Order: sequence, then C-alpha cells, then structure tokens
Amino acid sequence: MITTQRVRRAGLAAEAALVIGGSGVAVGVTAADSSTPEAAATPAPAPSAPGRSAGPASYAGVVRQVLPSVVLIRTSDGLGSGVVLDKSGNIVTNAHVAGNAKEFQVQVAAGSPQGGGQAQGIGFAIPSNLARDIATQIIESGHVTNSHRAAIGAEVATVLGADGTAGGVGVVAVTSGGAAERAGLRPGDVIRSVGPSPTPDTTALSQALAAARPGDTVTVTVSRGGTDRTVHMTLGELPGS
Repeated sequence: MITTQRVRRAGLAAEAALVIGGSGVAVGVTAADSSTPEAAATPAPAPSAPGRSAGPASYAGVVRQVLPSVVLIRTSDGLGSGVVLDKSGNIVTNAHVAGNAKEFQVQVAAGSPQGGGQAQGIGFAIPSNLARDIATQIIESGHVTNSHRAAIGAEVATVLGADGTAGGVGVVAVTSGGAAERAGLRPGDVIRSVGPSPTPDTTALSQALAAARPGDTVTVTVSRGGTDRTVHMTLGELPGS
C-alpha cells in the first residue's frame, strides 16, 4: 500500500476528474493513447469477426495490457479504482471515489484478473484525450483552465408539473453576455429541447450539452407564457475552476 495526500480536483459537474499526486506508484504499462476516443488508459478493443458480437472475452487482451496501470484506491469511506497517468505517479480517478478524503491508500494490481475476463475498473464513458487533457491541467495549474464543455450560460432548475413529474428545464437566471442571453432567453422560460433531444430535466439538458461543443449552434425549443418558440443558440464554454 502507498499513501498519498496531495489531491487536486476538476470543477466539472458531470465528469469530475480528480488527480492524486506524488504517490510513487510504478507504471507497468501506460497504455493511454491521447488520440483514441476511449476511456483513459484504455485502448479500443479489436473489432469482432463479421456476424459475431463482441463478448467479455474480447476484452481479455485489453485487460492484460492495461492492468498494471489500474490501481485500487481506498479511503476511510470506501474504495474505487483509478488509472496511473504518468511516471510521476499521478493517478486519475472520479471525484466520487475520493469524496472528501484527504488520505488515500493506493494498491497496484497483482496478476490476469478474476471473473472470467471481466474488465472490472475500466470504463468507456470519457474519451481518453479529454481525460488526459483535464488531468494535465490539474497537475500543471491546480485547477481546470479549459473545460472543453459546452454551456448555455444560465442558472437552471427542473420544472415539475401538476402531477409532480418533470416538465422541462426552467431558466432561473441568465449570464450577462452568455449564450442564453444572446439567444433571447430570460428568467421564467422553460427549455423543452436542445436540438433533437428533449430536456424534461436538468440531467437531460446536461446530456444534450455533453454531445455538443463550445461554439456549436443548436436549435433550442423554449416555452414562454404557454407558447413554444424556437431559437438558435451558439453555445459557450463551461468555465474551469
């Protein structure tokens, strides 16, 4: 076990990354291709043969390759996994793994994993190039300077209907000069959809924005005074922290 105390977080709501620094963990295989749109430290699996679907066994080679870079992280409240990012021993994990802990025990993998080749601890939600970029920003400056995430520049909340179900995303306030204000949105408006994606709640809005990039122009359906209208919005960028 190796204990480390230096922690730096990314202020991103949905995909909050966290870097545990200076752990001294040796890197067996870095296996992180910054140009590959897969999870951090996870190369893309080879395509399956025509007419056959990829099963758990197709990940066996990938697991063997990246296993030396996957670590177990223990805190006083629980445990989770992380990935060794570089030879300095910086480790990338999710913010929920660390919680509010200040000390961590890091254990490197030992041996081809149990469970029939299941890729435990390996995720495919965040592109490796984005994870590496955000982690590098945290290491170099202690915070995120460029989030690369689209934003509408507004404070929002889920609007509930008379039956208690989610009925859209209400605009509580708009940022001066932000995307929402430039598109003509104002407090009291209810965002019904962004592009082809309905937005019944703030989670759906976040998912729709995650599929876009800063600078993209999207069609937003807004309800105002019971009447729906469509506006074109050029998205801004979620601030770093």
